[in-house]
Amino acid sequence: AMSSCTPAAKKVLDAIMAEKGNNRCIDCGSKLSVDWASVNLGVFFCIDCSGRHRSFGVHLSFVRSITMDKWDDKQLAYMKAGGNKACKEFLKQHDCYDLPQAQRWASKGAEKWRQKLRAQVEAHQRSGPLAAGAEHGAAHDAHAEAHRAAHSSQPSLPNPMTMGANWLAGVRLYLRSEE
Repeated sequence: AMSSCTPAAKKVLDAIMAEKGNNRCIDCGSKLSVDWASVNLGVFFCIDCSGRHRSFGVHLSFVRSITMDKWDDKQLAYMKAGGNKACKEFLKQHDCYDLPQAQRWASKGAEKWRQKLRAQVEAHQRSGPLAAGAEHGAAHDAHAEAHRAAHSSQPSLPNPMTMGANWLAGVRLYLRSEE
């Protein structure tokens, strides 16, 4: 049972693919059949390279078809955060873009890139839109913010003056939230 990409997801992917660099395979530079992507790498590639990416294992490259697979919001967020151009520049900075394909995606640089993407996506999911070009500090800030918010929403000890007869029930509720 092959499910196709939903129109909404396809629209998002088409917009991302229109960005510079995303219309060519990140690995071989081909412009033909560039309708495959790696979610955890946030990059696009051709059908030939997609087969190789599948062979690397999902921990290195989680391959999806742009046209045939269903995409969820988190997967789309990885593609938005990534991009062939940004990934290529990052790998070049870490001296691993010019390695043979299999070594490139198993390299320390590629692992750092996957972690960077994951941090961006998770920060984005917690805090709403992530400021463009925010450093990894933003992920930490968002985490601290989420932590504070989670703890400030805990019920405070009920005031018997304002709660009257419901006070005891309120105290029980408060004690349960403290466990």
